[in-house]
Order: sequence, then C-alpha cells, then structure tokens
Amino acid sequence: MDGHSASPALAVLVPAGPADDIEDTVASVLTYTETGSAVIVLDDFHRPETSARLAEMSPDVHVLPTVVGGRRGKLWQNVATGLRWAVEHARFDVLLRLDADSLMLGPGVAMLASERFAADPTVGLLGSNRLGMDGGTRDWSWAAAALHRECGIFG
Repeated sequence: MDGHSASPALAVLVPAGPADDIEDTVASVLTYTETGSAVIVLDDFHRPETSARLAEMSPDVHVLPTVVGGRRGKLWQNVATGLRWAVEHARFDVLLRLDADSLMLGPGVAMLASERFAADPTVGLLGSNRLGMDGGTRDWSWAAAALHRECGIFG
C-alpha cells in the first residue's frame, strides 16, 4: 500500500455485553468507515433481537457468539476468537479493537494507524489492556511516559 492510495482496509472488533449500547457503537463505526470495513461484534449479550438488529444495519456487520460463563480470561478468549475470525474471513490492513461503550467520532482512523505503523515498522500494536488475565490492574505508566516523551508532552 502506498501513501497515495485509498484508505487502508479496516476491520473493527467490538466485544459487547448485556449492559452495552452496542447499536450506537456500531452505527458510529459504520458512519465513519468505508463500505466493506468488517465490523465484528462479539455477542456477550445473548439476545437474539439485538443480534438481528445489528445484522440488519449492514452486510459488513458480523455478530459472533461468545463463550458463556464467568470464568477468568473470558474476555481474552472471546477477543482471540474474534481475531481468529477476522484473519480467516475479513480483508483488512488495520484492525481496531473498540470497546462497546465507545463511539467512533470521525473518519480516518485506518489511515492514521497505517501511517503510524509505516513510520516505525517496529510498532505492531497501538493501545493497551488495563486489566490482566487475572483481573488485576496492569501498570502502563512506563508506556504513558514513553508516549509523552515521543509526543513532546511533559508534566
């Protein structure tokens, strides 16, 4: 992909639970991404009517069932299942993992991420998980400090 081509292909992975307003999240993604961007919703709400409404929003929306149960690591297992599905079924250059209570507020996410990856080939992932598989808080202060230094933000 060269810097003058169309926006890179995007896949968006969204784990969603029963308390999430997933339809607003998916609508925001569909608004600000190009047609053909795979929107993969990990269905942890287990309500057939919600799954049906999501599927009706666009042929680009794919609702995947998740593991039922409250075991530790369930979210990670479900995300891994979604990632595997994306690799096997979607065409994408950039994959965005979005929380179900988030909204995409503008266009260009795939291009910005792609440019960042191209600028530094040692970067393979942008973002973090705040909780570890054991449910405990992870310390990302070192990453925040590095990002502040890189961006020239001090304080």
